[in-house]
Amino acid sequence: MAHALDSYAAERDRTARLLNTADGFARLRDEAWRQFVTMGFPTTQQEEWRLTSVAPIADGGFVLAEPPESPVLSMDIDPFRVADAAAELVFVDGHLVPSLSRSTGLPRDAHVEGLASAMAARRERLGLHLARAAGNLNLDRIADFFAQQAAPDRQRGIA
Repeated sequence: MAHALDSYAAERDRTARLLNTADGFARLRDEAWRQFVTMGFPTTQQEEWRLTSVAPIADGGFVLAEPPESPVLSMDIDPFRVADAAAELVFVDGHLVPSLSRSTGLPRDAHVEGLASAMAARRERLGLHLARAAGNLNLDRIADFFAQQAAPDRQRGIA
């Protein structure tokens, strides 16, 4: 399994050099990474994953996408909009595009924004949420790991 993590480890090292390590979340990212390396990718030998093979993900490479170079226009996504949706989050190459996203139907206290903005505006609250998620990280929540790794200084995700 170690070789399957090599491309993920290389990308983590590359992006770690680009991240703002003074954001206060480096410890959480490091702990999430250690847990992921310890557990590895889930396999079909595990009951929860018996019907879902993640081999194509584990065997493939992983590189964080750069923000799109050319703007995506509203007319490009209009055919995909959902009528009467409480919220629509538009991601282009894994990056949240707030100008194309809609959240007017959400409760007043709900926040929809990229994680970098959330860290700037609500660092303490976000820190508590990420700490809780990192503390509960297990094979059933492997997606949380990827969200935590992508969070810092990236305009992606939901806070």
